[in-house]
Amino acid sequence: PLLANFGSRPSISDNPQALYERAVDSLFADIDTECLWANALQGLLFHLDNNVSRTRELLSGLLAKRDQWLPLVLFAKTDHQLRETLTQTLSAVSGSALNTLEAELPEDIKTRLFECARFAGAQIGKSHPLHDLSTRETVPPISLNEKATWLLMSELLFTKTDQIRKVIDKRIGFPATSPSKDKSETAFFKEMKQAMLGLISELHEYPDLIDALLALRASPDTQYNDAQWAVLESLLILLPVLAAKLRVVFTVTAEVDFIEVSQAALHALGEFDNPTDLALQLDHKISHLLVDEFQDTSSTQWQLVNLLTAGWEPNDGRTVFVVGDPMQSIYRFREARVGLFLACQQQGLP
Repeated sequence: PLLANFGSRPSISDNPQALYERAVDSLFADIDTECLWANALQGLLFHLDNNVSRTRELLSGLLAKRDQWLPLVLFAKTDHQLRETLTQTLSAVSGSALNTLEAELPEDIKTRLFECARFAGAQIGKSHPLHDLSTRETVPPISLNEKATWLLMSELLFTKTDQIRKVIDKRIGFPATSPSKDKSETAFFKEMKQAMLGLISELHEYPDLIDALLALRASPDTQYNDAQWAVLESLLILLPVLAAKLRVVFTVTAEVDFIEVSQAALHALGEFDNPTDLALQLDHKISHLLVDEFQDTSSTQWQLVNLLTAGWEPNDGRTVFVVGDPMQSIYRFREARVGLFLACQQQGLP
């Protein structure tokens, strides 16, 4: 308890949600004061349309996952080029989605989709973003610079709710007849409409391509606009304060949640290259570790296993035995990372 900064041993709460809500209420009590984070809280509320109950709900939910974000938030405080760093992350997410799309998109479908998009762009009106495609001669590359173009073309395939289209009409650039009523031109319009319908029908044969297109549509913008960045800055100010207020609630109630126990354990053991006396003491006591369901290991748990085995040497008679099945990983919501299982299987522990 002393090394963990717990003092007397607290009990583990059966209802940590109530503790989270007390911490959030304590934060809201500061909104009309002159504290350093009052403006940040006001900015967050403004972003959420001054919906206090919704803001409380979101902040309480974040406290239940603070082991996932708190190290990142604290690291962000020391990153003087944070906006650039996070923008690079956004670009990396989009880049990954684009790379997957390029791998899954057959050249034939790519060409036909572009031709249909050019036709639709010519019919849909100059004010629509798709109109710019009507003057392009070559298929755009699948790249960050052309992400907006590929998103526009994907709108010909999917509805706003990401369902594959069943209806093709003039609203997306495929009118039934030409404005001039010319027979040959109307025949061409019908031909292009059938080509688009055929493309959509064929899309069902490529489930991985559908997933790739939907992943691209779900990917974030590659830049933060100023309004988004203002909200993010408010959160970076508020979240460490909120975590600290939760620690105060834990102290007052003599109750903690499981996250606090695991974080305290890590604190008590020190760092990989700088173990505490407790870590050295346990190093003499622990001979074997058995971990079940290892495919659902989180970063925090992985760090704990590493700290407990940091002083182990080859052939000293101590063992780690882990059991797991990567195909049964189900706890991604609490930051379980099946990649840790696979990395350990291939490379062992540090």
